[in-house]
Amino acid sequence: MPEQGRTTSVGLDQFFSAIFPKAAQGYIEVEAWQSKTRIFIPVNDRDAITQFVLLHEKEDVFFGAATRETPGDHATVQNCRDLWVLFVDVWFRETPEREARSRLKTFPLRPSVIVAAGDHLQLYWQLRTVIPEARMDEDLYRLLRRFARRLGGDWCASMPHSMMRMPGSANSRVPAAGVNAWCVPPPRVVIEVLRPERAYDLEEFFPHISTPPGKRT
Repeated sequence: MPEQGRTTSVGLDQFFSAIFPKAAQGYIEVEAWQSKTRIFIPVNDRDAITQFVLLHEKEDVFFGAATRETPGDHATVQNCRDLWVLFVDVWFRETPEREARSRLKTFPLRPSVIVAAGDHLQLYWQLRTVIPEARMDEDLYRLLRRFARRLGGDWCASMPHSMMRMPGSANSRVPAAGVNAWCVPPPRVVIEVLRPERAYDLEEFFPHISTPPGKRT
């Protein structure tokens, strides 16, 4: 496990092994925000991913949670190929950190990966079997939205083609306390928990994230 506050190349490789196991296919969409650099890297080319992160480590860097079928089609569900994780993005402006961690502690299925990004947590649960593009339908959207509701997460990130923050990069959009400005220096995006042995069948989640009666999904 990498030390708190810095994601090493070894930690990054282990992270991607949890998000995209050996059977994953397609491309990983990666984007560095400030330089407006977007590339599509073959999912098994971990060296290229690490090099990109090191080159842009002072920027806000994002990656697609699902692999992409082809390079060039930016963040659309139509270009998704494989999804090997369920995920929730919890923003502390909506769900205070203490409440967010309390909700996570009471959820019976422990996350495989927790990424801390300054003002939010990104949580991942590795799946034993892939969710292919053919199953990235309204049922999956509802499942991700229900999961977000259960843990106080962001509905806007509850999509299979969502872009997530890259460990080893920066989060330049964390408000500074008491002033109308961003934190300087910006917080690092770090791997807080990495437990790839925690893998689940999709059906294990259904009893824990069902929609309460009378609630919309």
